[in-house]
Amino acid sequence: MTPTLVSFIDQLLVELDAIEIDLHALLEISEIRHERWSANVVAPPYGWAPSDEAQSVARIAIDRRFTPWRERVAMLEGGATRELRDELIESLERLREMFDRSDFGWGVPASIPEAKGLVSREAARAREALRVLAGTGTGGVHVVPDTSALMRQPDLSTYGAAVGTAALTIHLVPTVLGEIDNLKDQGRIAEVREKAAKLATRIKGLRDRGKLTQGVPVAGKITAIADSRDPSFEHLPAWLDPSTPDDRILASALVLQAANPSAVVVLRRGYQHPEQGGGLRVALLRASRPVARRLALARGRVGSCLSHALGKREQGNPPCGMMSAGMDAHGEAGFSPSSELRPRGRWVRMDRETT
Repeated sequence: MTPTLVSFIDQLLVELDAIEIDLHALLEISEIRHERWSANVVAPPYGWAPSDEAQSVARIAIDRRFTPWRERVAMLEGGATRELRDELIESLERLREMFDRSDFGWGVPASIPEAKGLVSREAARAREALRVLAGTGTGGVHVVPDTSALMRQPDLSTYGAAVGTAALTIHLVPTVLGEIDNLKDQGRIAEVREKAAKLATRIKGLRDRGKLTQGVPVAGKITAIADSRDPSFEHLPAWLDPSTPDDRILASALVLQAANPSAVVVLRRGYQHPEQGGGLRVALLRASRPVARRLALARGRVGSCLSHALGKREQGNPPCGMMSAGMDAHGEAGFSPSSELRPRGRWVRMDRETT
């Protein structure tokens, strides 16, 4: 069984559809009041009635969905024009006001039907802006292996089987290349040093095929490329720590995803829980059932994506528009469910020196 690969931009659009549905459902149980002020009082004419328990629960649930999703969208804003960025920011802020309701009320519509119309219009504006951004960068499938993945399976020609596609680009990021170089000289045991030295020789062999920083052929339609620069953290989530190697690898993958919204980026990890058994395990994107059904997302076959985890890592979800692939003890590829990434300070990876 191979996973259904869903691009970052499609994941964002699926989640936006779900947010729009949730906001309409919230408005169904909300009330807008016409405030009657005295003639000399300057105040908004309309306001939200106090939330009862059902509304409070709904608003909290929407906030928990909207906030991490908004953080993922923010990664794309660095590559947008000022006009497009302003359009996106404004539309999403109006959507936030429909459940946040923390301002004094100047933006409150006159009635619930008007509020529903506003939600539909602003969601459509945001959707159009995201679709424009989808045209930037390149598509295709991109794999970012961490150090453990490369140590366990140094043969890059096998990586296509892990994601169910013959054509892909494998990105060797600076932190991983540095860790390999360090392990070949300073690994704790001889076996680790030997593995790292052989892996470094393989990578050198790739350099002999051309300029690795521009991409060289591996086998068939598989290409390898060495990303020459460390990632910029400017538009990435604030919880990423540039001093942590795991976070730098994650950041490299996120920057790659943000630059190519219509692509599928897979973060390949060398660690996998025993219960995985080396088989493909995938988790459905968190979207409401009508949305998932309408977009024909295959049940149980949509990748557990990096994009879903931004802002949620503490709960153990995998990180952004990417899928998270791991390998079992025999080096066989498998896709990891969200429950697999458990916090170890920040983000779990297998000890790099485990053989």
